[in-house]
Amino acid sequence: MSAEVNPGVRPERNVLAETWCMARAEAIEMFLSIRALFLVITYGGIAGGIGAFVVWIDGKMEGKLAEASQKAAELSVTEKASLVEQITKQGMVSQTLAEAIVNGDLPPLVLTILYTSTFAIPILIILVGYNRIAEDVSSRYTRYVLQRIHRGAYLAGKIIGHFLVCFTAVVLVHVLLLGLAKAYDIFDLGRTVQAMPRIWLGMACFVLAYVSYTVMFSSLLQPPFLVLLIAAMGLFLIRFLTWVLSFFWAPLGELWLGVWDVRLWALEPAAIGVFLGYAVVFIALAQLALRRRDL
Repeated sequence: MSAEVNPGVRPERNVLAETWCMARAEAIEMFLSIRALFLVITYGGIAGGIGAFVVWIDGKMEGKLAEASQKAAELSVTEKASLVEQITKQGMVSQTLAEAIVNGDLPPLVLTILYTSTFAIPILIILVGYNRIAEDVSSRYTRYVLQRIHRGAYLAGKIIGHFLVCFTAVVLVHVLLLGLAKAYDIFDLGRTVQAMPRIWLGMACFVLAYVSYTVMFSSLLQPPFLVLLIAAMGLFLIRFLTWVLSFFWAPLGELWLGVWDVRLWALEPAAIGVFLGYAVVFIALAQLALRRRDL
């Protein structure tokens, strides 16, 4: 005899399984899209161009940049500590960042590429995923999906899928650039490779924060074009506003993510906290928006 089923009782759901299925479908669809390829090509072009320019400058300086980096790596522990103290006292960078540079955890070439190219990554992240939720809402596709999965699983799957695509694209670009560096014998490749796990850990926090930023606007606004416009403009307006406010009170200039980028590559705990904190706030606002909307 078959077990009786009460039609008024919804079967128990596995939220983790729902999240994974949503994330997998989202990642596959985004990996196959032209936008993911656009991210790889654009970021690769920017990072590669900046790297080539730094190498060209070093060549004009007869290798003095690489030589200075090598000399710093050969200093004793006491000499490194003294150099870090001098850099920190001058107010150029934080102690954590100074230690990362002097110890070789952030080679000059890598730091330069990260500092200059990461101005483009947030925009590219927005371009890849600005429509993922807004389009579902506009087309009423969410009514079909949310009959089968929780709203929380839907949102988490969207975030994870978007994150996996963007982070994988960034890491792929870095690996390709390392391959080119090896082929052309550029700088101390061994030290650069050793530094990459730290860089990728910081990059994971970076990508997660801006993926969450994109998802928040995609949950709050529609149609998709409006999400793209407002989210992209928001990056510049918030940065400009905090810069203006810093003239009245200096700490206000450090409210936004953008000013913490370099310290994040050094894995400064405060910078990691800022990026993860913003990610939590963005995700919470996205969740609140989805709960209150008629989907």
